[in-house]
Amino acid sequence: MTELILLLNVLLLTRMVYLRSDEWLGMLANLALSITQLAALFLLFSSGRTTLWLGALIAATGVVSLLIDALAARRRLDLAEGWRALPLLLLLLGSGAIVNSTGPLTASWLLVALEDLSASLLPLLPDGSALPLLNHVVFGLLLLANETNILIRATFHHLRLEPQLGTTRQPDPRLVRIDEAEYQAGRAIGILERWLMFLVVFSQNDLTAIGFIIAVKGLVRYKRIENDRKDRFAEYLLVGTMLSTLFAIIVAQWIRALA
Repeated sequence: MTELILLLNVLLLTRMVYLRSDEWLGMLANLALSITQLAALFLLFSSGRTTLWLGALIAATGVVSLLIDALAARRRLDLAEGWRALPLLLLLLGSGAIVNSTGPLTASWLLVALEDLSASLLPLLPDGSALPLLNHVVFGLLLLANETNILIRATFHHLRLEPQLGTTRQPDPRLVRIDEAEYQAGRAIGILERWLMFLVVFSQNDLTAIGFIIAVKGLVRYKRIENDRKDRFAEYLLVGTMLSTLFAIIVAQWIRALA
């Protein structure tokens, strides 16, 4: 399980390229992403049946990602609807099924060398429990960054709660002009608040501190809510905060069970 979580961490880290916006990456960028993921797999783990099947899965998800971006470039598919979460779902379900059916991954010489190096850098933790724990924590943080952001933006899009430029809401979705500056700020704030909630729940299993985080966020955004009474900024802020809280609690409890 630890080796699989490590592989998923590497894959999630490469998928952070989607964090910048909902724009399409292009064919070359998608190919480079898939090649990077395959290279990480075969560098970290020895060749074997499980590794080969995982390589086939990563290649297949790369094809799906390329197809999604190609359709988005032709304006036949809206990336804001959360389509980029589909490759992640395939990776999570497919990798778990492969490992359960074919057996665990085997570390390559590179991964063994990295583990020996980390053990020498952490001499106060000889039992080796810190590295697997850190591996799981990183997994939770990565899930709550780009991947959760995709789902939250999709929710905003379907509910038509994206922050818009102008003083009135456009009835026609094709006329909507997204306030990208506000979206980028909300993206960064959302990731940070989910990380903070996750660390609190994961380490202390205490939900009371989450109320303080939400209160601070509402206090900081109070003036914007007052100025935009005719807008739907309050709904945008509330839905985003509630979704962030929900995802942070679910992921934290799941990672606690795994770890």
